[in-house]
Amino acid sequence: TLEYFGKTITLKKAYLEQWPTRGEKKGTYDGSKTSYYVNDLEIKAGEYQAAVSEMIDEGLFKLLTNPQYFTSVLSWQERRATLIKIVGDLRVEMNAELSKIIDRDFAPFHVLKKQQVKAKQKELDGMPNFISEAKRNIPEITMELLNVEGIKKQKMELEEKLSLARNTDTTRQEIAEVVTQIAELRNTYNAEIEAGNAKIKKGIEKLSAEFTDLGYKKIALEGALKNVKSDMESAASRKAKKLAEYKEENSKVWSGADVCPTCGQHLPEEQIETAKANFNRLKSEALERLMIEGTSFKNEIAEFENAATETILKIANIDTETDVLIKRIENGTAMYKTADFKCEELTAKLIKLQTEPREDNTILLLDEIDKLEIQLDNARKVALQVEQKTKAEARLNELLQQEKTINMELHILEKAVNLCEKHVKSMAKQLEIAVNDKFKIAKFQLFETQKNGEEAECCNVVYPNGSTNLSTGERLQTGIDIINTLSEFYGVVAPIWVDNREGITLPIETKAQLINLIVSENDTKLKVEVN
Repeated sequence: TLEYFGKTITLKKAYLEQWPTRGEKKGTYDGSKTSYYVNDLEIKAGEYQAAVSEMIDEGLFKLLTNPQYFTSVLSWQERRATLIKIVGDLRVEMNAELSKIIDRDFAPFHVLKKQQVKAKQKELDGMPNFISEAKRNIPEITMELLNVEGIKKQKMELEEKLSLARNTDTTRQEIAEVVTQIAELRNTYNAEIEAGNAKIKKGIEKLSAEFTDLGYKKIALEGALKNVKSDMESAASRKAKKLAEYKEENSKVWSGADVCPTCGQHLPEEQIETAKANFNRLKSEALERLMIEGTSFKNEIAEFENAATETILKIANIDTETDVLIKRIENGTAMYKTADFKCEELTAKLIKLQTEPREDNTILLLDEIDKLEIQLDNARKVALQVEQKTKAEARLNELLQQEKTINMELHILEKAVNLCEKHVKSMAKQLEIAVNDKFKIAKFQLFETQKNGEEAECCNVVYPNGSTNLSTGERLQTGIDIINTLSEFYGVVAPIWVDNREGITLPIETKAQLINLIVSENDTKLKVEVN
């Protein structure tokens, strides 16, 4: 019988065995029936539940009537949510340095900065590979760099001297004509050689660019392979954990009692069988759920293995393509031609004309010009190598500067995360203080520090002596202290049921009605005493 806003209401739920007095089942047990009454009027179960819910929510009723419900039945997430609701809106002032950089609500800002630190660290981890690749791409200069313009100027001066040295007599005219023919043929030949080398150079530059792109792709795939392997290890760990849960669940056996804890009589066989069936059904459902979850992890691992195999194959293909490109670049470099001009017929004629006695240095001048032509050809090769080296060194310097910039950006992001972590710890401390101020006996730990230094949400009950090893009376005192605070917050006072009251001697402070359940050896029947 309850008093509810000045009204009295009587609730009754009767669990009765059925023993038919007529028909085929006369005199035999025919199951049990639960009857519901409000103010002595029998009603349906749904109507009964509605009448109870009208007075107080069922969950709140359990919180306010059972001293063990909050600490032993609710999950830590439910306990934490209830405590935060009691405290209400709690504002903690930010550090001035954090206030200057925050550009959105704190929680998403904190998550964003941690994500950015992770991404920036991943970017920084890949830089050594890019830098090493850039260093390998710097060619080695195999010859001395010559002054091309200076050699051209020397050649021009010698050609002018050669022109002045020529005479107008027939022999000299013939020599001049032959020399001119040879020079024209040599120039045509050299122009063809230079044009061919220019095409080869262009092809090698294209192959070098492809080689660099393949290097970047390989580095990216290696990073992806590392991530896939990490995900696969994580999935394998979760699968092993799920298998352990399956084995633990499968090892459970029925251990229920067949005696009523209230009256000491043997329970009906049907009730025992029903309880066993419920146990077996719940065990079977749990095993099926664990099997499905374990299978999903197995499939996930298989997907990761396929992804890893596919990535390894792609890396192998890139290695093959890289080897082919290296060979093609080597072959292309070997295709460079040198100016090895030969004109045997005209040369023989020129020698014949030049062997005739005369007093000029035309032959010496021609030899000097030929030597300068060879120097020019070598100078062009060196100039190409120097150009390639300059580009490669510029790329290396660019990567080194990029690595330095990433380091600076990472430092700024890590500092922001550190400021957020300090703010989280400050909020944690203030929240715990605000919550614990609401209670006289019970205390709560709402955050715990993880190995990485971050604060993780929790809701651990800290009992008066700092331990969970308490007497029944101490646990009861703590539970009723929690009920007192909840009753004040919700504005509802409900009767509190205290089991095993005969073993509790500690004082209990509460405004609520106490219903004490006491075991007495002298009483063979249940009785109710009202104080």
